[in-house]
This record gives sequence, structure tokens and C-alpha cells, in this order.
Amino acid sequence: MKNNLNQIQRKLLITAFLKSIPNLDMSNNDIDKYLEMIPKEVLERERQRLIALGYLKKDGLITDDGRKQIRVGVIGGVFDVLHIGHIHMLRKAKEQVDVLIVIIATDDTVKKMKNREPLHKQEWRKDVITSLKYVDAAIIGEEKEFRVPLIKINPDVIFLGYDQKIPPGISKKELQNREVIKLNFKIEGVKTSKILEKLESL
Repeated sequence: MKNNLNQIQRKLLITAFLKSIPNLDMSNNDIDKYLEMIPKEVLERERQRLIALGYLKKDGLITDDGRKQIRVGVIGGVFDVLHIGHIHMLRKAKEQVDVLIVIIATDDTVKKMKNREPLHKQEWRKDVITSLKYVDAAIIGEEKEFRVPLIKINPDVIFLGYDQKIPPGISKKELQNREVIKLNFKIEGVKTSKILEKLESL
């Protein structure tokens, strides 16, 4: 999105970036599947070009200049009852970035903020989210320090759903040089709490 890199070079940079973040789940990531289809000699040639450009280090790690070539976005949520509103929101977010990482709320965070037990534990919710084609990777958030995933990922963009706000504890300084985009997309009547209410009334 920021330059004239070809698709293979962009995928190599994205992979190097994602692999630099600890505890990131990219088990269902399509990027690795894409790269596996490319002949090894072609991949090596493109890696060498990225090294020559100063975007990759010889050990395969991404450089600061390489990081600037890709646009990274994060979006957070519970994703306990996955519905069409979530799918549209994730798709619209992914359309605006090279890499979309989802931060999954911990079970304890759900209890505190939603005043209910999550239907599915955090690891299961993460597995569901990483299976979606619009999501490049997912990470489980921090219960007390919402800012920790932001520090790990260092995104260019923070996406918010129509009913979301910046989590507590994230300072204005940590929002500097980051774009905050509110995805004001809403399907009337489609909301997790409404779905749960309907289920309870059956």
C-alpha cells in the first residue's frame, strides 16, 4: 500500500513482521500457504532484493525501514458469538491495511466489562478468529494492561467498532502517530447481547 513492492516481496515482509511478535497466533495464516507455492529460487531472489533494499536483515528479521513499507492495523473484541456484523467489520478493516491483527479479550476482561461469563474460553475464540480470511493473526489481550498488545504490535491503525472506545489505560502519547478509525458499520438488530437475549427466550 505504500510502495511498488511486488506481491511476493510484500508477503515476505508481512511474514517477517508477524514472526517478530511474541505469542502471536498465525496458525491459519494464508501467507505461509501462499509462499509455499512459490519456487524456492524465486523466494530466495526476492529475499535478496529486500535485503539489498534494506527492508530485511540477512537473518530474515524485518528492519525499521522494512516495517515502514507495510500498514498494520489492530482491532479488539470479545468475538464470543461471531455474527455477520463482525465479518463485515473485519472485512472493512482489512481493506485498509496490509496486516490485520485481532486482539481477543481475556475471559476475565469479558466478565468485568460484559458482566457475564464468556460462552467460549479465550483460546477457542482466538482459534475461531484466526480461521477467518480477513484476519492475518490474533493475540490474546492483557487483563490489566490493555496497552501491552499495542506496544508489542506497534500498529499504524487502531480500528474501533461502532460501539467501541479506546480501552482504559492507553495514553494520548501511545496514540501519537497512529490513526484511529471508527468503523461506523452496524446491522440493525445484530449484536451479541441481542442474540443472547433471543437464545435465552427460546
